[in-house]
Amino acid sequence: MSQFDSIRPLFRSWARAAVPGSAPLVLLNSLGCSHVIWDGVVRRLPAECGVLVSDYRGHGGSGFDGPPYGFDDLVDDCLRLLDQEGVDRAHVAGISIGGMAALRLAARSPERVASAVAMCCGGRLDEAAWRERARFVRANGVGALIDVVVPRWFTEATRLDRPSLVHAAAADLLSCDDEGYACLADGLAEADLEPDLAVLTRPATIVSAEFDIATPPSQQRRLADATASARLVTVPGAAHLATLELPEKVAEILVGHLKWAGAFDV
Repeated sequence: MSQFDSIRPLFRSWARAAVPGSAPLVLLNSLGCSHVIWDGVVRRLPAECGVLVSDYRGHGGSGFDGPPYGFDDLVDDCLRLLDQEGVDRAHVAGISIGGMAALRLAARSPERVASAVAMCCGGRLDEAAWRERARFVRANGVGALIDVVVPRWFTEATRLDRPSLVHAAAADLLSCDDEGYACLADGLAEADLEPDLAVLTRPATIVSAEFDIATPPSQQRRLADATASARLVTVPGAAHLATLELPEKVAEILVGHLKWAGAFDV
């Protein structure tokens, strides 16, 4: 029995029905968020695009059975998701930790990944800061992060003009398992994509958000420069959770990526 056979099933759902004979789009979430951060994006994608969403362990509708659980376990869970849904090959797009996972998955298992989109992420994050984040959550719970993290997810204009959106994101964070969140924070402290970027051959779109202070655009520039198969685009006017703040722009970028990667004619 593998270590994954004994864990609770991950929440997963076909947000848009799979299209026979074509690779679906798999969407991976940000740390502290469930699949709902993609809802506005999915509604704007073309009908011929099958879309599979899921929740990480300890997030949204997925339970948490305890450590060990790190960044590579999250990537392994993505492969397990493809296997369980009978998906041989997929386009994989993710935001924040999900973007990093998309790149690692594309580098490690290119036979399963047709292309990748990595949004609002970096190749190597501040180890000390993420170790401290993990320690803080274990000591105080995810609720203590609300005033620290949520303001970084949105621009000031969005926080003032769309309070219901901000409150919904905070509620999503509050629903996370404390240890599940902390384990992935430790995973971010350890993750290093430099070896992955050197061997990545699948088409990859790296996406910056103009006002992202959590993972500034300079980090995505470094990712794109280190990846021979990558291009770089920007979501203007957005902060870290661009999928919530400007879903129409993110959907436009995803459609453009799928065209560029030869997924289908849209």
